[in-house]
Amino acid sequence: VMVMQRRGEQARRNAARRGDGQSPWADTDSWRLGSASWQQLAFDTAGQSYALAARWNGAGALTILNEGVESTWTVRIEGNRVRLGSEAGQTRHRVWVDGERVEVTGEGRRHRLTLRAVLGVVGSNQEEQQALTAPMAGKVIESRVQPGHRVNEGDTLMVVEAMKMEHRIIAARDGVIEMVLADVGDFVEGNAVLLRFADDT
Repeated sequence: VMVMQRRGEQARRNAARRGDGQSPWADTDSWRLGSASWQQLAFDTAGQSYALAARWNGAGALTILNEGVESTWTVRIEGNRVRLGSEAGQTRHRVWVDGERVEVTGEGRRHRLTLRAVLGVVGSNQEEQQALTAPMAGKVIESRVQPGHRVNEGDTLMVVEAMKMEHRIIAARDGVIEMVLADVGDFVEGNAVLLRFADDT
């Protein structure tokens, strides 16, 4: 939820920069308009990679879909303190989000996560980001750019449908698109390169 909130803040900044903060495409709540409100989260921790889907209703309920199993949690956030509730009871945690790095402590344990392919944004160093890849195998259902197009950080460039969800491929930085390597209707493998940025020289 805290990662999604940070993404929402970025979307609001992007919408304000474009002077169209009331546009329904501003994505100011960080969830894609017109979809089922599911978003993919992929991360690495302790040498393992994980991917799940999350749906946040904005009123304290978070639904997680992990390997076909759906679970619902109540979430209360105060600063970096997070209280989670489920049928099994409540737990308290502290969460720090720093770019693509997340640290979670609680229940006597500490977890360090590195986000990857969150909302289709790949790579932790946005200044060096040259390529955007598919978060998982799926079908390209929308492409909004062509070679030579100038884009801004946070722009949706392409949409890939996978696991009955739509995954936005988002520009990780400002730049010019050099190559578009997938067309609408194409099936792509996970981590397949979809677009490349031109060198900033």
